[in-house]
Amino acid sequence: MKKRKMNIFGIASVLLLSGFLLTTAPMSKASAVSTTTNKGAWEYVGGWDIISTYIASGVQAAVKGADSVSNPWDYKALIPNSPNDTTLKNFFDLNLYESVEISFSVDMYDESGNEQHMAVNGDGLFVDVLDLESWNVILHLKIWVNSGSPLNGDHSYELTLGDWSNKVNPFWIKGNATASSQFTIKFDLENHLQSYAGGQDGFVNLSGGNETIKSAVNTALANCNNKIKFAIYGDGGFKTTTNVVLKSINNQSLANNDGTFDDNVGPAFIKGVDVTDGTTFLPGVTYNTNDSLVAYDIINNGGNTYYKTSVDGGNTKVDGRTFKFTELGEKVVTLYAYDGVGNESSISKTVTVSAHNATTFAAWMNSEHTASCVDKYKEAKTYLLQMSQDEINNFINGTSEDIVAARERYEAWCRANNDINPYSGSLVSPSNLSAIKIEFSSSGVIGLAGIVFAVFVLLFVTLKVMKKKHQ
Repeated sequence: MKKRKMNIFGIASVLLLSGFLLTTAPMSKASAVSTTTNKGAWEYVGGWDIISTYIASGVQAAVKGADSVSNPWDYKALIPNSPNDTTLKNFFDLNLYESVEISFSVDMYDESGNEQHMAVNGDGLFVDVLDLESWNVILHLKIWVNSGSPLNGDHSYELTLGDWSNKVNPFWIKGNATASSQFTIKFDLENHLQSYAGGQDGFVNLSGGNETIKSAVNTALANCNNKIKFAIYGDGGFKTTTNVVLKSINNQSLANNDGTFDDNVGPAFIKGVDVTDGTTFLPGVTYNTNDSLVAYDIINNGGNTYYKTSVDGGNTKVDGRTFKFTELGEKVVTLYAYDGVGNESSISKTVTVSAHNATTFAAWMNSEHTASCVDKYKEAKTYLLQMSQDEINNFINGTSEDIVAARERYEAWCRANNDINPYSGSLVSPSNLSAIKIEFSSSGVIGLAGIVFAVFVLLFVTLKVMKKKHQ
């Protein structure tokens, strides 16, 4: 008989354990490192009657020359080239972003420094800053790509206005006009056209701070609403078809394998929009980040961007753009943006979370469902104890309809948890409202079934034993 009891209890234990095992679920995480773009090559760089393709080093535009067209001057590689997708245009809108930076190569020389594809008028490479929606020239940069020598890495240049006036050339611009080298230029509203220059650290203003040019460019930018594009071409056009390769935009490499990119830059947040415009923040209340704060991705459009939010330095990230606090004091709200392959970027704002007063606490209480007494008790009392004693007294003694309703609910929550001091002391552990507390989820039902079955087996065996004894 003793041996049979042990087997019975063993069976019951297995059944009980199976109920717990069925409530757990495996967790998995996957990530990717590459993606295909949703833009045609011609959208990144192209132009009239120009063939654009994806190649290993970037996006290539084959610009026709005097050997095949009668007016080579009109053939220019445009960046961007009137894209169908407005997302790409956004990166050239200086109302949305602090700056735009591009790197490009032009194969005017081979890797030994021999002439390969030259300009009609010799060794001049032109880079124009244009109105995004027109051909109006804001700035005109001429680079003598063989000055010193074709491969010396520093070349003389001349920066002028669209009317060819007020020429300046204070530096030597870095880069070589070969397929393996590149020129990098940057443009922003403060320093205008910039690049790397010999003997200088970082980007330098190619105008050298010339006030005449600065004033004229500001006027031109105002006329085009701070939206720009670039045109790259030879002096007088190219003699023969010449490849202009766009290698990166804002540090996102466009190197690719047949249109598949190693996307390693997170979506970029537009400038000038805070995470939140709110000035008052209270515990337990759900807030939203600014809808106008969005991030765009160079490879894919804004529809591929998704967001998460945290209020604890990123330890806990919640899907979406809502957030709430549980504690008082200075807190950092961070909005994270992710592209289709999981690259992350973020923007943060520090805010101050203040304690509730009687009115705001009543509003919070009345917004919670009446069936939340067990789950919400701890949260509710925590918020109440954060309040000043004067505000607690206002909540205890208030006669408004909202406060009365909230007070009744709050005290009911406390009673349900055996808290006999709702307005003082500390939290109490939630009481067991019954001998066995079961969550009626699918896992709870399975666990309950196991328990009932085990009890039934024990009862059946006990009855059998008692029957034998009586016999």
